[in-house]
Amino acid sequence: MKRYETYKDSGIKWIGEIPKHWVVNKFGRSAFFQEGPGLRRWQFTDEGIKVICVTNIVPPVIDFSKMIKYISKEEYEESYKHFKVNKGDIMLASSGASWGKVAEYVNDETVILNTSTIRLNENDEKVLEKEFIKWVIMSSYISENLNILLTGSCQPNFGPTHLNKLVCVYPKSKSEQIQIANYLEQKTTQIEELIANKEQLIQLLEEERKAIINQAVTKGLNPDAQMKDSGINWLGEIPEHWKNHRIDWIAKLIRGNTGLKKDELLDKGEYVALQYGKTYKVNEVNNTFKYYVNSEYYKQSQIVNFGDTIIISTSETIEDLGHSCYYNRNDLGLIGGEQILLKPDSRFIFNKYLYYYSKKIGSVLQKYAKGLKVLRFKIDDLKQISIPLPPIQEQIKIVKYLDSEMGRIRSLKKLYKKEIELLKEYKTTLISEAVTGKIDVREEVLN
Repeated sequence: MKRYETYKDSGIKWIGEIPKHWVVNKFGRSAFFQEGPGLRRWQFTDEGIKVICVTNIVPPVIDFSKMIKYISKEEYEESYKHFKVNKGDIMLASSGASWGKVAEYVNDETVILNTSTIRLNENDEKVLEKEFIKWVIMSSYISENLNILLTGSCQPNFGPTHLNKLVCVYPKSKSEQIQIANYLEQKTTQIEELIANKEQLIQLLEEERKAIINQAVTKGLNPDAQMKDSGINWLGEIPEHWKNHRIDWIAKLIRGNTGLKKDELLDKGEYVALQYGKTYKVNEVNNTFKYYVNSEYYKQSQIVNFGDTIIISTSETIEDLGHSCYYNRNDLGLIGGEQILLKPDSRFIFNKYLYYYSKKIGSVLQKYAKGLKVLRFKIDDLKQISIPLPPIQEQIKIVKYLDSEMGRIRSLKKLYKKEIELLKEYKTTLISEAVTGKIDVREEVLN
């Protein structure tokens, strides 16, 4: 993309040259910003005036779908009217893991700021157009400098005093600011649409993965096989030559109870530490899994061997309950709590076939879930489940097919994730280059 005709030194190391007709100014002199009040928990009510919290800043907009807090209308009128957020205001998260997130308030409903949120707009001198302010505050050169100024160790945060220390560059011409803002609005929207398409493809691949496993372990690979009723209401028909087995007949079930704590795990050790918090999102424990403990945690009954399957039996979300992973290592592991270990009996079931079938029964185990904040099922619930099994050689053939298909799906997901990463990097670079004048977008055609 083309550059401006002439440049000058900005005098700021991390910005470098800027277009000759641009200016350098303190951010505090160029825009208005206001930090929210320190509302206390007891001030929140069941209805009234909505309060924008950090959680509600979900770029590109303010989202109240997951959490809403209110203060009373009386308290708003008496003490907090000057914290009202106006339509078109830019909201900036200033604390915690969400710091630096930017969203625009696009509604007419009366709402106010809260702690750790900052409202931005034009100042009295109207140096910067509000449309341009959004892109300045979203640029990497601003976020990188805020990162240097952050205070707090456990809970990083910043405030108006930090924003006052920032320097920004911009064209004096309001029309040029609007041109840049309009261009970035269009281009970033296009980029976000591309990212959304890639994420949708990943979701479709995940659905395909589940469908392929389900089909293979319940119907087999032969589409012309004679079928029979499985006798299991959630399973339907199975190939005629398959035989049902209760899961505790063909595998040893062990409740994990080794006291493995996250903060006690090592980078190197004698045993692989299969701690719940490290396994509930993993499909395979292989040599990339780098969590260990030493012999003080050893329990003979809790040993995990190659080919074993681990099922998550406790979770805060129904989606994670029943998740399973395959132990693909030759060194010994130790199973932690909140999990059930399945040790396959090689006379009846091929080890990885049990793992693939566990993906089918995960959704069945969710039906046994009990609890409110924490959901769990019992080992006795797992014992009620039956597995229809083909002969061992057919199981091995199905596993080879599934390994191939899972490899294909993993490769595609990896490709799409890399493309998403590159698109996000491009978006970040584009914003920063446009708002620092490294590229000239004034004549770019907006279709």
